[in-house]
Amino acid sequence: MGFSPLRLFGVTLKDWEIVAVSPEEWVFRLREGTVRQVKQAIVRLSRRHGDAPEVIEIEYADGRKHVLRTRRFALYFGEWFAAEVEELFQGSYQSTLTRHVLQRVVRTSPDRLHLEIPNNTPIRVWTIGRDVGGNLEVQGTTTQMWNDHFIADPE
Repeated sequence: MGFSPLRLFGVTLKDWEIVAVSPEEWVFRLREGTVRQVKQAIVRLSRRHGDAPEVIEIEYADGRKHVLRTRRFALYFGEWFAAEVEELFQGSYQSTLTRHVLQRVVRTSPDRLHLEIPNNTPIRVWTIGRDVGGNLEVQGTTTQMWNDHFIADPE
């Protein structure tokens, strides 16, 4: 359900190392040098909540920090969800703290799931590649305006 935080930056499970295990949590650290722009990334999974992400900490090479911390979990349909998350961005000139609260959970079948993104909605596009050493790197980001052609079937 959802995505695995161990797939951040397009990496695979082998790019992480386990640094601690306890009855409460698993702690993973991204292997140094895997993603050039990332100095350190740590993921803590709550074993009490079905290995759901509890903390994701990313420190970038330029000093910026991004932290997501689950403050409250809720159990729906036999699965644990992050019901309240604190998100912290720290840059060289400002910091922002945002609280995200889950409002509603509804079970849908995949054939009924249909997402509509209005045309001209700004979206962030990340270009990810590998450097000469084979390490993943963000090669660029752009903001584009969404249009339905992004997901059209190729002719």
